[in-house]
Amino acid sequence: MRHITYITIAIALMAPFHASYAQEKLGILEIFDQFALTNAAASKCIKPDSDTLTHYLSNFQMITVRTSMELQKQHPNRTKEQILEAIKKKTELLSQNVHDVIRDKGCGDVRIQDLIKRFHFQAKWQPYK
Repeated sequence: MRHITYITIAIALMAPFHASYAQEKLGILEIFDQFALTNAAASKCIKPDSDTLTHYLSNFQMITVRTSMELQKQHPNRTKEQILEAIKKKTELLSQNVHDVIRDKGCGDVRIQDLIKRFHFQAKWQPYK
C-alpha cells in the first residue's frame, strides 16, 4: 500500500499539466523528465567519456535541485523527504519505460537514439552562460 501511495504522490507532484506549467514553454518539471529519460537511455546504451559524464551529471544535479525547489513551492505541505521520494519514484518510472523500449527494440530504436543525442546536448549545456 505504501508503494502505491509513493507512486501516486510522485505522479501527482510531477504531473506536467499544472495550470502554471501549461503556460511555460519548457518548465523545470519537463526538463527534469527529459534528463531522467536521457539518463536511462545513456546508462544502458553508451559509455560516455568522463568529461561528458561529469558535465551531464552536474547539469542533472542542478535540474534535480531546482525541481525539488519547484515542487516544494507547489506543495508546501509536503516534507522534503516526500518531495525527494516523489522525485525518486518518478525517475524510476521513467527509467523503467526507457528500459522496456530498449529491451523490446534495442538501443538502435529511433526514440532511444533521440534520447542519446539529447544526452550529449544536455552534457554540453551551460545554463549560466
